[in-house]
Amino acid sequence: MLRLLAFLIFAKFTLIAPGALAAPLAADEERRELNGAEVSFLRDPDGRYDLAEISASAMSEKFQVLARGLSFGYTTDVIWLRIALQRIPAAPSAWQLEVTNSYINDVRFYAPTQDGFTVAQAGDRFPYAERPFSFYNPIFTVDLPDSAQHHFYLRVQSDSSTSAGLLLWQPTALRAERELSLLLLGGVMGMMAMSLIFSLLNVALTHNRRLLSFAAMTATLILMVPAQLGLLAPFLLPHSPLLADLLVPWSLGIVIASMLLTFRQPLEIPQHYPRLDRLLQAMVLIGLLAPLTREFDLYAQIGGPLLQFLFMTALIMNSAVAWQRWRMKMDGAVYFLMAHVVFLLSLPIGRLAVTGFLPAAPWMFSSWIPGLLTFLVLTQIGLVVELRTSNRTRRTAQTAAQLAMQQAHQEKQLREEQTVFFSFVAHELRSPLGVIVAGLKNLRRELMHPSAAMHARLERIERATQRMATMIDRHLQLQRLANADFQVRWTPLPPRDAANEALRQVRETYAQRRFVLSIASNLPARVALDAELIVLALANLLSNAAKYSPHDAPVVLELSAEHMLHYRVIDQGTGISPEQRQRLFQVFQRASDAVKHEGFGIGLAIAWRIAHLHGGTLAYEEGRNGGAVFVLSLPLRPPISPISPIPPIT
Repeated sequence: MLRLLAFLIFAKFTLIAPGALAAPLAADEERRELNGAEVSFLRDPDGRYDLAEISASAMSEKFQVLARGLSFGYTTDVIWLRIALQRIPAAPSAWQLEVTNSYINDVRFYAPTQDGFTVAQAGDRFPYAERPFSFYNPIFTVDLPDSAQHHFYLRVQSDSSTSAGLLLWQPTALRAERELSLLLLGGVMGMMAMSLIFSLLNVALTHNRRLLSFAAMTATLILMVPAQLGLLAPFLLPHSPLLADLLVPWSLGIVIASMLLTFRQPLEIPQHYPRLDRLLQAMVLIGLLAPLTREFDLYAQIGGPLLQFLFMTALIMNSAVAWQRWRMKMDGAVYFLMAHVVFLLSLPIGRLAVTGFLPAAPWMFSSWIPGLLTFLVLTQIGLVVELRTSNRTRRTAQTAAQLAMQQAHQEKQLREEQTVFFSFVAHELRSPLGVIVAGLKNLRRELMHPSAAMHARLERIERATQRMATMIDRHLQLQRLANADFQVRWTPLPPRDAANEALRQVRETYAQRRFVLSIASNLPARVALDAELIVLALANLLSNAAKYSPHDAPVVLELSAEHMLHYRVIDQGTGISPEQRQRLFQVFQRASDAVKHEGFGIGLAIAWRIAHLHGGTLAYEEGRNGGAVFVLSLPLRPPISPISPIPPIT
């Protein structure tokens, strides 16, 4: 019972004693991660303590066991660490302490001596060329002269992440580890460089902007990797520590912007997700401005956490869009999705350690490298697949365009041959028609007093010849208007002149019909028109109105101007049914009751083409009291741009 009580009392004092010593360093031990009982910490928000105050016995009670490692995230507080070390007699006396964060600004190591403490200083504000150890992380010499317990102090202060692992090494083991890590990082950089070279070769061969954007993103990642791992100072900027430190946030901000812009077009975000596209553009701007918080000493509070948040958010958003595009059967989207998912899975541990939400371990700070390499490989595969698909689509479109051009050329040749054919037929028909007309005149002169039956027969023959002559003229007019090289002859003239001339021509044919001309007061004095064509169009419209109106009803021609010049031909007929209106202006289309009237179904087609050549329209409206209203609307000024070709005659 007494033994049990003594054990409990001993255990109690052991547990509450700050910085209680863990197992001593063994003779064959080459590496130890320091935390827990070996290390205790004290936060100094104002940085007002010095070593004398910290090492005083009165401060011992304020130190707390570092149970979760050096994981304080983004803070400007000074962190004091007290490290208690002891070795067995057979263990080596010379050790080296590594702080696994190359971007802590100021790291000071205090080692005990017989006269007090010696101080060694490191951190990213000190030129790499002046460091006693050629390693990208801070290294300090730890001397354990005997097997007694020794207390060392570490003062840490930074304006970025104050998270790191503490590793105690045998010098030979640290040297081997350094060589291995540099070899692995060299391999990583070599793979990224090969990816960049391959992308640039593809760009040179294909001239594809998306591959060029990917090459630019790869180049920014090649800058970011050594910047984030602390390799810029050893290899590029040994005498400029501030510049190497400054490139850390800027490289991350540029990578965030390049990642968002690189996947913007391959995932077709502007076309399918315009709101998200605006959000991503805002994120690009924020990512490029966040590093400026260093200039206002706000990087630890705002800039650093914001960049980490944007980095993860950009990957998550791109992953969500890639998922949607994959579901929509977009080629290459599955590779984009896998690339982002793999990269995302490799990031949280390191990001949480940097921000202080997870205990920092040495491997966490480079755990994202395999995910990054996989991300680059899968993204490049996705872009190549997407490029092949777009090339195949482009070739298909080019083939279709060539076929369309060939078809258009064939149709043009057909129309030209059709025009030549109609001209030839018209010429061949006019000759026998002329013989028939001349024969009729001679026959009438010889038959001084023909019988009623003979007179009726002559009248039918004459009407038939006139009908055939009119049909030939209409076809020739229609073919002339359909020619691609037909030019409108613009002439400024009073709009009423065309109306008067059309009415004069129609009255000769329909002498018994009443035609009414109504002219608005706001009519312009002159309008640029092709007088011959407008008279032809109005004559056709008035002739149709005269055919389909009751004999005792007038045909009205109204002239008005309101933004455009309007000719309205109004009749009192039966109108046109809704089924027939869709094909009203096509060739050889006539109303359902057209069998009662003469005609060829060409007049409205001619009028519509004349309106089109003038840049105007021909529209049908229902009359107020029944009947039909055809509105020929023409611009008050000639069109500036060329008129599109008239559809082929069908």
